[in-house]
Amino acid sequence: MVLKFSTFLFFIIFGILSPFFVFAKIPDHAFPKTAAIYLNSAPISPSFAKELAKWDVVILNLQAQFSSRPLILSIRKENPNVLILAYITSVEYPKYWYGEIEQPLSDGIWTRLTAQLSSEWILETYKGEEISFWPRNVAMNLGQKNASGQLYSTYLANFLKNTAVDSGLWDGLLFDTVWNDVSWKGLDIDIDGDGKKDSKEKIDAGWFAGQKEFYRYLRSIVGNDFLIITNGVGEYKPFSNGRMLEGFPEFFEGGWNGSMKSYFSWNKEAKTPRLVILNSDTDNTGNSSNYPAVRFGLGSALLSDGYYNFDYGTEDRSSLYFYDEYKEDLGRAKTEAYLVGSSFASAMAVSGPSFFSSGIWRRDFDRGIVLVNSTSKSQKVVLESEYTRIRGVQDPVTNSGLVGKEVVVGPQDSLVLLRPFTSLSAISITNGAFASAYRPDGSTLRGGFFASVSGVSRGALFLEVDLDGDGQTERIVSFGGELTVASKGAIRCRVFPYDQTYRGEIRLGAGNLDGAGNLEIVTATGSGGGPLVRTFSSDCRLLGPGFFAYGKDFRGGVNIDVADLDGDGKAEIVTGAGAGGGPQIRIFDAKGKLIHPGFFAFNSLLRRGVEVTVLGSGKGAKIVAWIPQEGTALSEFLPSGTKLREFNLSSDSGVPISGKLNAHLRSGDIDADGVEDLVVEKVGL
Repeated sequence: MVLKFSTFLFFIIFGILSPFFVFAKIPDHAFPKTAAIYLNSAPISPSFAKELAKWDVVILNLQAQFSSRPLILSIRKENPNVLILAYITSVEYPKYWYGEIEQPLSDGIWTRLTAQLSSEWILETYKGEEISFWPRNVAMNLGQKNASGQLYSTYLANFLKNTAVDSGLWDGLLFDTVWNDVSWKGLDIDIDGDGKKDSKEKIDAGWFAGQKEFYRYLRSIVGNDFLIITNGVGEYKPFSNGRMLEGFPEFFEGGWNGSMKSYFSWNKEAKTPRLVILNSDTDNTGNSSNYPAVRFGLGSALLSDGYYNFDYGTEDRSSLYFYDEYKEDLGRAKTEAYLVGSSFASAMAVSGPSFFSSGIWRRDFDRGIVLVNSTSKSQKVVLESEYTRIRGVQDPVTNSGLVGKEVVVGPQDSLVLLRPFTSLSAISITNGAFASAYRPDGSTLRGGFFASVSGVSRGALFLEVDLDGDGQTERIVSFGGELTVASKGAIRCRVFPYDQTYRGEIRLGAGNLDGAGNLEIVTATGSGGGPLVRTFSSDCRLLGPGFFAYGKDFRGGVNIDVADLDGDGKAEIVTGAGAGGGPQIRIFDAKGKLIHPGFFAFNSLLRRGVEVTVLGSGKGAKIVAWIPQEGTALSEFLPSGTKLREFNLSSDSGVPISGKLNAHLRSGDIDADGVEDLVVEKVGL
């Protein structure tokens, strides 16, 4: 398919950059890798530039260099890892309407290109008639010389080098309408400009030679660190970093099987660094909610290392459809693609790009897997262990957040499944709660998962941590007013932290309060209990009478976290008033001495309590506060009470994070990357 200049086609594969923004390599984007194609020639607005910055690769009309340069720079500032490609075609130009494209400017890429364009370079029939691949465009002949003996391929390559590459805006160029032959357009083509009708063989040989020389020469003058991507079936891999496969899967490439062979071939054989794109679309219907089609293309892209885009179609490459699966972070690939049967044990490894029989295909990643059903019938798949469906809002039946070992993948569909977190170490959380995880900046880390462990009652609060430094994780559980500590699967001790008449929630924390080595357990009551905080040894011994974090008569409970806030090796106890209290945060030592008189994280007149947690420790510790019923805004403070910032939890997690349900804020290194994350649990969701 060919794109119009008005909506310029082309998707991405991308690259490394230009003189002012040189990348040593393509960024290590996590899967799924996404690309946005926006080929509208109208100037980009600031709000739309911010939207474009969400994608890993952005493809823009080259005219944007003239109409929207500051906005292109803002995209890169917003997302330093983005790759930005300029869309162009080497074999067409909009002779009869480039003035419309460049409005409201009187200058632009086509005005400059036309200034020194020779009429001899236009592709014509032997009768002197202009040839067009797209309405109001004229076709160009890369292998034709002008009266001065200059090839159009040389002129165009030098023009793009001086105008686009040296501008410092682009990581690469994406060329549309790249073919090996052109005789399909008609046998009246005069490929050598001598006014005579040429044979089919001569037409195609001349066309191929002109294309090959263009890409060879362009590569020689832009160097190896600037990306050249092609869209079409032309085989110019020695000079191209990759290809966009438009309208995937295409029947003329052999449907899914043939298209996948081509996709894998480009990912293996293109010039490095490689960047390949799969583009699927609505076939110009605008049906962006055809989720099986979206997933089928995305899953196919995930079977190799390319980027994915789903948009309107050839008539409008400017729609930015964003899907639930895009929000997930699968990390890096752990395996190549392989074919599976009805059970994991029957897996058969793929032998290379020539082998793509129909069936269920799978690939494994750090944080999940993808299953692709290329057949025309639904397929049941039995997995080796439990996986979690993503929690989505667009297709909640498919992306339900449910956990299981068996799934059914629909015909020509795919599923992205997440690995359950193998450990919720050092995070106090309710067993069975539905939770979402966020990075410290509020962006979604995991859209939704069940915090669930075996051997713990549903609704019990649990905390897994090594209390005594022996390398073995203990499990602390509070349920029905009782606290238990288990080690190596056996109960070590149990105690009622308050009295046996109190059967309400007991909140948990743990930390090295005295600096002596072992960790201490910290408890506080939930809603309905008094604000009494107590500490226990790892064998459930009460360490002192405890202290009241707020007024003795307050019955909203206390939210707690435990962390070393000053780097002295001794942890402090951070408290937030529970339900019905003001948003006051206080800091105590192990004996209940008030270290900080407290500060209000939000309006002191509010009476909804305040959730509190600590990110980091020592000099880098920061206190994060949140009132779930007030929305998604959080505030971050230094332990001194100095406010650092306000930020919002991403609204795209698929999990409600404000409202009447019981919500709590926790923190911990949930993905084992060395950085503590925020966790929101919604008990009863």
